[in-house]
Amino acid sequence: LENWLFELKDLPLVISLDSWIYGGLVQSRKHTHDLEYLRKRVVFIKNLTNVSKYGFTSIMRIPNYDSDEEEKYYWKDYGRKLFEWSELMCKVGRDIPEDLTREELLDKWYESSKKIPVDILADYKAHRDKNLTINMSWLELLQDKCFEYLIFSCDDSAKYGMNVVEADYINKQVKSDKFLNKAKVISGTDEIPVVLLTKCIFEQAGIMRSISIHFNSESGKEEVAKYESNTIYSSIVNQINTFGLETKEDSDVVLFVHLNDSLQGDHIFKTNEPDTANNAEKLIAELEKNKKPFILLDLAYANGA
Repeated sequence: LENWLFELKDLPLVISLDSWIYGGLVQSRKHTHDLEYLRKRVVFIKNLTNVSKYGFTSIMRIPNYDSDEEEKYYWKDYGRKLFEWSELMCKVGRDIPEDLTREELLDKWYESSKKIPVDILADYKAHRDKNLTINMSWLELLQDKCFEYLIFSCDDSAKYGMNVVEADYINKQVKSDKFLNKAKVISGTDEIPVVLLTKCIFEQAGIMRSISIHFNSESGKEEVAKYESNTIYSSIVNQINTFGLETKEDSDVVLFVHLNDSLQGDHIFKTNEPDTANNAEKLIAELEKNKKPFILLDLAYANGA
C-alpha cells in the first residue's frame, strides 16, 4: 500500500487516518501499539507529498453500555462505570454541579473511580492519551500544509465526557491556529468519509451550490441529537459549512428535515417512541408545494429512519 501511494501522481486522496494508523475505527479503540510505532505511521503521511490529501480521524468514543464487541476486553464488565466516571470528571472540570454542590460532585466522581480497578483505569487513560497525541500530530501537519482539509469526528458522543473535553480542546487549537477554513471538529463518524469525499469532488471540480433548510419542528431541531454532543440544527449546519455551500432562501436545492418535537426516538434500543404523524403531514404539505430538487432527511429516530 505504501509503495502504491508513492506511485500516485496528481490525484486527490481521501484518507481514513484511523485506518492508516490503527487498522480501522474499531481497532482505534482496541489497539496495543506503542506511541513510537504510531508516530512512524504519521511520518509516512507527512512524507507523502505527491498528492493532495483530505484526511479524517475520530475522537475516541465512550459508549454507555457493557459490551466488548467493539471496545477493549474490560468494557463488558466496566463499560457503564467508565462512562459514568468520564461524565462526572467532565462535570467536575467544567464546574457543572447541576443539583449537587461542588463537594458532593467531587465525592460522587471519586466514588465512581473506586468502582473500576486501578489497572483498567490506568490502561484506559493511557490509551486515550495516545490517541489524542496522534490527533494533535495531524494538526501539526496541517501547519505544514500537509492536508487540503482535515476533519476530527466525534464518534458516538454524549453531552459530557472526556471525549467532549478533547473535542473542545482540539476545536480551540483549530481556531487559535487560524485553521477554520482547513479543519473542523464535527459530530458523527460513520458519515464523515462521504462528507469529505463530497467536499473533495466539489473543490476539485469547481462546483459550488446553494441550499436552503426546512425543519418541520422548531423545537425538535434544538434537541441534542442522540449519541452526539450538539443539537440537530448545529450538526446539520456544521456539515453544510464543511462542504462550503451557501445557505439562502433562493437556493438551488432544498433540504427537508423530518423531526420529532422532542428527543429523538430509537428503534434499536426501544426508547422514546415518538408520535410523528402531525409532523409528517406538515412535511408532506411542504414537499407538495416544492418545485426544486430536494433532499429528505429523516431524523425523528436516531436509529431506524
